[in-house]
Formats: sequence, C-alpha cells, structure tokens
Amino acid sequence: MKTTVLLISSLVILASCDQGVEKSREQVKSDLMAYVDSVETAVSTNAEHNWEAIDRRYDELEDRADKAFENASVEMKADLEHIEAKYENTKEEYKARQAEFKRKADEQMAEIESWFNRTTDKTGDKLEEMGDDINDGVKESMDWLENNYEKLEDNTQRKFDELKEKFNKEKA
Repeated sequence: MKTTVLLISSLVILASCDQGVEKSREQVKSDLMAYVDSVETAVSTNAEHNWEAIDRRYDELEDRADKAFENASVEMKADLEHIEAKYENTKEEYKARQAEFKRKADEQMAEIESWFNRTTDKTGDKLEEMGDDINDGVKESMDWLENNYEKLEDNTQRKFDELKEKFNKEKA
C-alpha cells in the first residue's frame, strides 16, 4: 500500500512537472511572439527605431525561449523558429522600406537642387521671379520632402531647410 501511494505520488509530481514545463514553454513562446508582433506594428507605423535596443530585448527573449525549448519536440521547436523567422523578416522589410524612402528623398532633393542650379545659372544671382518659374516636378518634390520632413535624414533636412530658405527670401 505504501509503495502504491509512493508510486502514485511520484507520478503526480512528474505529471505536474511536465505541465509546468509546458506552461513555461507556452509563456516564453507567448512573450516572444507578443514582442515580435509589437516590433512589427511599430516599424510599420514609425520611421525611426533604436535597433540596438530592439535587438537586445529580442535576444533576451529568444535566449529564454531557446532554453525553455531545449528538450522540446521538433514540432514545438518549429513554432519557435517560425517566430524567429518572422522577426528577421520584419527587420529586413523595415531596412528595405528605409532604403527605398532614402532613395526617394535623395531623388526629390536632387530634382530640387538640379532645378535650382539650372535656374540660378540662367538668372545669375537675382532670382526675383523664381516662385513663378517653379515647375510641377519641383513643386511636387518640395511638397513630398515637406510632408516627410520628420522621416528625412539630418543632412537631407538641412539641405531642404537651406533651399526652402532661399525660395522664401526670393519671394519676399
């Protein structure tokens, strides 16, 4: 009888340990997934991010998950790998969007600078009627840069400010 009670209590303890490990794994996986989802949302809505801090926190959560899933089944590890792949994909998509945005900003700035140089060459130092001469492409570029000003790199913001100041001086 004592042996039976001892065996049953041992099985209960083992079963509860297994359930504790499963709950721990699920919690760690849930924490990692929630973080990856929040990063995905943040990078789709905001222009600038501190990737060092984001990566540091992700690495902490990933390390916990790796430890929790160390002896897990292949299927369980596949779920974790899916989350890790989603994070890497989110990061790569963000980098691609940022590169495209930078390319577009550089293109818009080049259009304005090119027009400004052409106009300056034609009129010399006097740009009295410059406002009337702005073609649609330059106006569109100025509008685009102004609408996306906060997302521009510092040097592009500085160039834009200088050109805008020149335009405004000549209009006055």
